[in-house]
Amino acid sequence: MLASAGVVLDVEFMDSKRFTDESSVDHFESYLRYKLARLPAYDVVITSDDNALAFVMERHGGLLGKSPVVFCGVNNVGLARSLSGSETYTGVIEAVSMHETIKLVWSLKPSTQTLYVISDVMPAGKADLETFHDVVRGIASVRYQELSLENMGWEELGRRLQRVGANDAILLLSAYKDQRGVVRNFEEGLAFILQNTRSPVYHLWEHGMGKGLLGGKLISHYEQGRLAADMALKILAGASPASLPVIEGNDANAYLFDYEVLRRHGISTHRIPQGSRVINEPESIWRDYWRELLVAVAFVAVLCVLVVVLLKHVLRLREARTEIKRSETRYRLVFDQSPLGLVQYDGDGIIIDVNERFAELCGASRGQIIGFNYINQMHDARMLGAVLASLRGGIGGFEGVYTSPLGKKTAFIRCLFKGVKAPAGDVFIGIGIIEDVSDRKQAEEALRERELFLLETQRIAKIGGWKANIRTDYLFWSEEVNRILDLPEDYKPGLAEWLTSFMPEYLPRIRAMLEDVLHHGGTADIECEAMTRLGRRKWTHLRAVGRVDEGSGALVVGTFQDVDERKRTELELVEAKTKAVAANRAKDEFLANMSHEIRTPLNGIFGMLRMLADASLAPRQQELAEMAMRSCRRLADLLTDVLDISRIDAGKLEIVSIPFDLSRSIRQVRELFIPSAMQAGVSLHVHIDAAIPSRVVGDASRLQQVLTNLLGNAFKFTEKGSVTLRAEHLSPVLANSCRVLFSVEDTGCGIPDEKHGKLFTPFTQACEGFKRSHQGAGLGLSICRRIIRVMGGHLAFESEAGTGTTVYFTLNFGLPDGDEVQPEAAAASSAEPIPPLRVLVTEDDAVTRRYITYQLDRDGHTVAVAEDGRQALEQLSTGDFDMVLMDIQMPVMDGAEAILRIRKGEAGSRNTDIPVIALTAYALSGDRERLLQIGADDYVAKPAEVAQLHAAIARHVSRMQLRRADA
Repeated sequence: MLASAGVVLDVEFMDSKRFTDESSVDHFESYLRYKLARLPAYDVVITSDDNALAFVMERHGGLLGKSPVVFCGVNNVGLARSLSGSETYTGVIEAVSMHETIKLVWSLKPSTQTLYVISDVMPAGKADLETFHDVVRGIASVRYQELSLENMGWEELGRRLQRVGANDAILLLSAYKDQRGVVRNFEEGLAFILQNTRSPVYHLWEHGMGKGLLGGKLISHYEQGRLAADMALKILAGASPASLPVIEGNDANAYLFDYEVLRRHGISTHRIPQGSRVINEPESIWRDYWRELLVAVAFVAVLCVLVVVLLKHVLRLREARTEIKRSETRYRLVFDQSPLGLVQYDGDGIIIDVNERFAELCGASRGQIIGFNYINQMHDARMLGAVLASLRGGIGGFEGVYTSPLGKKTAFIRCLFKGVKAPAGDVFIGIGIIEDVSDRKQAEEALRERELFLLETQRIAKIGGWKANIRTDYLFWSEEVNRILDLPEDYKPGLAEWLTSFMPEYLPRIRAMLEDVLHHGGTADIECEAMTRLGRRKWTHLRAVGRVDEGSGALVVGTFQDVDERKRTELELVEAKTKAVAANRAKDEFLANMSHEIRTPLNGIFGMLRMLADASLAPRQQELAEMAMRSCRRLADLLTDVLDISRIDAGKLEIVSIPFDLSRSIRQVRELFIPSAMQAGVSLHVHIDAAIPSRVVGDASRLQQVLTNLLGNAFKFTEKGSVTLRAEHLSPVLANSCRVLFSVEDTGCGIPDEKHGKLFTPFTQACEGFKRSHQGAGLGLSICRRIIRVMGGHLAFESEAGTGTTVYFTLNFGLPDGDEVQPEAAAASSAEPIPPLRVLVTEDDAVTRRYITYQLDRDGHTVAVAEDGRQALEQLSTGDFDMVLMDIQMPVMDGAEAILRIRKGEAGSRNTDIPVIALTAYALSGDRERLLQIGADDYVAKPAEVAQLHAAIARHVSRMQLRRADA
């Protein structure tokens, strides 16, 4: 096209698809500079792809001077469109028909399952992939996968293509360069793809057709070049690039298919779009008889020339009529398809034509409306006035609710009427434009209602909105802020004035918050006190929720809420909580003191009774002493129960998890009740399921406490018959665990139905009032259920008055690892005989001191006594002892301080590790742990049973023997 116009062409080939590195571009630029330095400047430059256009734009001034540039084959649509109107650049966009080609995949072969999209690292490939993503989001139910050479090499692409099924399809966007930089030209890449797949391959460009591609709606490089050449010729003729808008390239695309590929994939040519071009079709009649057909065509052509000559005059007349008809068609198309109602009327106000939208607004047909006389038949004075204004040559307008006199349809409309006269002045046409604005009015009304609702919501919640410019002191707030600060509704201060309403101690934090949100965004808030106009201090919640940019600059927006009532309630709650904590602490101190004050004399009573029972007494006297000791034990158990209730209520009951022998623990409880069973004449049965593991992990002492309480109740209320304890294995609910169902069944008096609801209430018994058939404080079952809940179990019972009671509970136990220490084995060593020891007893209570001394003397130990901690330190410093029994609450120096000083070496360096057993009436939760933490080795609570004291001493025998060996 350019050559035929006499234009001298100079073609330079960058070959940027194969040579993508910067050095190749530099070599090309050097060569071009060398060449252009010896040639006159180009009159026009044509670039044929994105890389060429980018090369020219980056170097235009220094390389090509002021030569205008015409581009084609450019895929960067945004860049190309931005150049429209440029004084230097114009051209043709190479726009792929992505949407049509994707739809074509399923149109040609509905059984297609997945579309595989091939792209690479080249800029054009990435741009096409982005276009694909944009298009595919607008197409429903497209299933696709990406095969990008940006993430794989050629070999991996080949393996992936070999797995693509025959019912899949491939869309080739770009395949020149893989992730390792290996480059192939288009033909090599296409051959590689076709070699590794049996699926149809679609493309978006004409090049490659006839080499195995199925086709698609393709970009025609010929058409791109033709359009670019036409623009270049116009520039050479004197046109400016700015006067030649950039041409959208999609119109140059066409459907093109390869017949052989269609046939190979079983696709009929009847499925391809009408007007498509097909290559490689089989031989046709034209190919076989072209000479004969050529003669026939020549004959027909002669006849056609004769017909043309004869009909030339007729055709000219028809062209004129056609142009008139075309103009009428355009007019009717605009008139009928207008989204606004259009009406035409003559100088007498009679309607001569309307469109469908006008008829719809009137609620009548076109036939009913045409002929309507505005002047004689219009009853709405405002509408008639607008029409008359147009008949007088002006413009009439109407807006409001209108009911058509023809269709009786009512709507909120806006009308504009205008009269138009022909140049000769003998023809008048009135034109009316009508728009239904009902939806807009409803939206405005809904918006107004929402605004009112928002204002009412703010008033109810006592929360207002604000926005402020920190730099200009601009401040806007809603009316609710005025109400919160007791200000007049029309009063709107600046930011600085508003800040003065806050108490001074909050201002630095408020200003810092506003600055932080202004510069960094995000949200921040502060609760602070503000002073209202009426002088009231009020708690408010100031919140900055972000920043917005407006014409006046960056603004901070937020909310301002009246939280005075809630804040004062919180402060009252905090004060109430502080008082409750103090009361709870006073209760704990009271229980600790009462425990100490009760256990100390109780320990003396029990000790004296124990000493009396060990003396040679008559049988009757021995019986009385035993009865008195049982009463002491009962009192000690009651005190323990009260303390347990306190621990559980405070959430301080400690549950340990250590391995133990479950069967042995149950047998120990059984042995404890054998004497009671024999004395009461009641049978005691124990059944342990053989499926229960011999060793489990849990709290053996708490389990025995529960079983002891339940068996004690059973014997208490059973005068004859039996008491049965069962342990049955249940299916575990947790991995590596064991679930056991325990039950204690008796044949006693049972529990009346009316007492079931109060059974687990502390200090409540089945028998109340002055007539009680059984002793007890009513704490046993309540403690049992609470302990079982803390251990993660559940307790239930069934009972019938006169028949008996059965109490059930379940517990989950862990299963020990094979290498865990066996506590029972360690405890067994405590049963070994205790050798004579030198023991220092530190106790301020003379009765308790005498009882402990008596028991130790009886066991063969050498005993020294001290009445307070200071005496104990002095005796340890001068004497030689194996063990110390230390009371805690004593005059002069208490036991806790004495233990700390012993561990520091103030009683001699040889005594820093001497075993110290705390012998104390403190038995609340945490007492044992505190004493062990300050340095005590063991802990025995008063009143001290002989067995407990012996067990504590035995646990430290080996340590004392090592001390003697070292000495």
